[in-house]
Amino acid sequence: MPIFAIYKYGVSQRKEEEAVLFPEQQEENNKQQKHYDSPEQCFGSFFKTGGKLELNVLREKGRGKDKTVEWEQFENDVLMVADDVILMTIENNKWKHTTNKKKDVAHEHHPYCHVVIDNRPGHQIMAVVKNSAFDNKPDKVCGILYQAFNNAAILGQYHLKLEFSRYQRDKNEFWPVVNDIRSKFKDSVRQIRMDFKGKEEDEETDSNDVVSIMRMLAKKSESTAAVMLSAEGDGEVKLDELHDDLSNMADICVKQKGKYDLTVKFKTFGLYRYGADIMAQFGVEDEVIEEFENGVKKMNFETPEGSFSLTQWLDRMHELLKDYANEVPVQKGRNHRRRR
Repeated sequence: MPIFAIYKYGVSQRKEEEAVLFPEQQEENNKQQKHYDSPEQCFGSFFKTGGKLELNVLREKGRGKDKTVEWEQFENDVLMVADDVILMTIENNKWKHTTNKKKDVAHEHHPYCHVVIDNRPGHQIMAVVKNSAFDNKPDKVCGILYQAFNNAAILGQYHLKLEFSRYQRDKNEFWPVVNDIRSKFKDSVRQIRMDFKGKEEDEETDSNDVVSIMRMLAKKSESTAAVMLSAEGDGEVKLDELHDDLSNMADICVKQKGKYDLTVKFKTFGLYRYGADIMAQFGVEDEVIEEFENGVKKMNFETPEGSFSLTQWLDRMHELLKDYANEVPVQKGRNHRRRR
């Protein structure tokens, strides 16, 4: 089940001094442009099912006198656009080394991640899969979209700018999120899992608690370890009896940065992951992504015409994220000054 990092994005009018950052585009910008009812509608117009975006980003290469600035292109595919919801993939530019005839050979390697954009009026949520394609750092994907879209070739020509911010909550709000999902969506917890990442630089401990023992085993075996509580049959994990224990585990996840992840799996909602960065991270089943890509809707009494499971998931996200603070910008304010 892929884990998504959730961001808030906004499309707004550039300030007058920002709008003149592209002098070579001024004459073209002053021409009559296609009219859009809102900045978000203009943003969404660049996404077409089966299409691609011009994701070009300036990169510094080399050092000292050999330093150069070049444009780097990131391949992408817009898999599906339906009801102002966008599903796409973005590839990273890496190299993979193999051994051939006893020699090290470098090959181009382009791992990818999925991106979901909810561009419906009043939503503006972007979900980025947290995986190894971008070194488990979804902020990098935000940076690519931020730089590319603020280029004169895309939103710059409309004097618009795209910005991202992280959805975050206070450090001690593990229980409120879990209880919100249970109460708002009438859901139940099917599994609780704590992952331990053993590292050599971890400090030794004489403690005999379960967390310390699992951490020691992970370190000695140079692997990852986990403690997992799964409900039997169609039942649910009894959270009330675990309140103090899980609170302590959540506190450990925050204090021991990068060493632990606490994940709660719900019957219908998906996953909620709690860790050191406190940013909103949720999981959704692979089939939900696949069904949207293939245009498969689910029928029920409430929506006889059918609806996408991905759209329903985003609706729940939108409701849940109302209690999050999204005041942490992802990008630095001066990045856009380097667009062509």
